[in-house]
Amino acid sequence: MKTSQMGIDLIKQYEGLSLKPYKALKTETYLTIGYGHYGADVTPTMKLTKVEAENLLKKDLVKYESFVNDFVKVAINQNQFDALVSFTYNCGGNALKTSTLLDKLNKSDFKGASSEFMKWNKSGGNVIDGLTKRRALECALFLKPVSVPVTPTKNYRVNYGDTLSEIAVKNKTTIKELMKVNPSIKDPRVINANQVIKIPIK
Repeated sequence: MKTSQMGIDLIKQYEGLSLKPYKALKTETYLTIGYGHYGADVTPTMKLTKVEAENLLKKDLVKYESFVNDFVKVAINQNQFDALVSFTYNCGGNALKTSTLLDKLNKSDFKGASSEFMKWNKSGGNVIDGLTKRRALECALFLKPVSVPVTPTKNYRVNYGDTLSEIAVKNKTTIKELMKVNPSIKDPRVINANQVIKIPIK
């Protein structure tokens, strides 16, 4: 899975953008730059443009997406994935791997896993307001159902001699789309005269 734009926006919101290096907390070992890029490769004299910061974020996300994809062993939706990537981007891959959050999630205890986010709001033993707000938003996103868009359709009565391919061409759609909105059609070669099928409305 890949992070959606919603997930990227959440990360940007809480990481903020800095084109120069800074130390967010006195307890941190390394400097931070861009959208939360943190590590020994960030030097005191380093500078970025906004485009470079965007590219650095995209590059960094690949690693954190891999952590989530590798460590999570149950099926999750896009919102859950985005919340976990944001969490891992902030706390680190090892934090996710060894967390009770992951343990509960991999046991399909989604409610229990969601309650673990708020336990990760400290730095140096102190509760950080920004982390509390971020964990709350990640938890809310994790619990938010993914809405599945409903394809608007119209009815079509099959004429004698019609093929699904001809119906698709006539209605400017595809066989794949027709079968998607008509799950009862198992074989695209088999449709019957007077059968009513749904046609996607573009």
